[in-house]
Amino acid sequence: MSEPTRVLLPVVDVGGVSSRTFSDRLEVLTALIEAPNFEALLRDDVIVVPPDHATFAWQCGVPGCERALQETREFCTTHYREWTQRGKMLGTDAILADFLREAQPLKPRLWVRTPPQCLICVDVPAWGNSPLCFLHKNRWRTYRRETRQAGGIEQDFDEWVAGQPRLPHFGQCQVVACPEMCTCWGCAAVTSSCTAMTASPAARASRTTGAAC
Repeated sequence: MSEPTRVLLPVVDVGGVSSRTFSDRLEVLTALIEAPNFEALLRDDVIVVPPDHATFAWQCGVPGCERALQETREFCTTHYREWTQRGKMLGTDAILADFLREAQPLKPRLWVRTPPQCLICVDVPAWGNSPLCFLHKNRWRTYRRETRQAGGIEQDFDEWVAGQPRLPHFGQCQVVACPEMCTCWGCAAVTSSCTAMTASPAARASRTTGAAC
């Protein structure tokens, strides 16, 4: 009795036409996930990454510090600043082990549940710990940088705010989960991003270009 003919399906689609069925893809994905070299942490339905994970660590490297590490760094913003200042003072004599032993651990920053409104825009959440929305915060930063580079006199913050146009809101986000996700302070950025992507072209253009209400 001859063995049945085995046909190997291509890994990629040929000519834009898929040669695999949904069950084929599911079997391949299941086999990859169950492979011994697959990260066990990623097998759970709900993925919880330990703060000190060897690959995906997200907590500051100072022992006991509960703040998130800065992107591409091993420490939170405060401890990274302290470490760089220590390096400038001591040069090559700066020893990491001494810094880790002497650095004071910090508690995580506290955020309010509902972000305040931008001082300029109506119904637009403030960005992070700033009293301004994302666009106005960036405009304030740009204004200060350009004024200093030009050697001019910087306006008082309140005076600058009074002279800024109020920008229209993108409108209600169309993503189903967004009302639950974007009510916290930390998700104010998500609110701006989601509403920008789901808003009408006219709303996106008016807010991006700074047209006043």
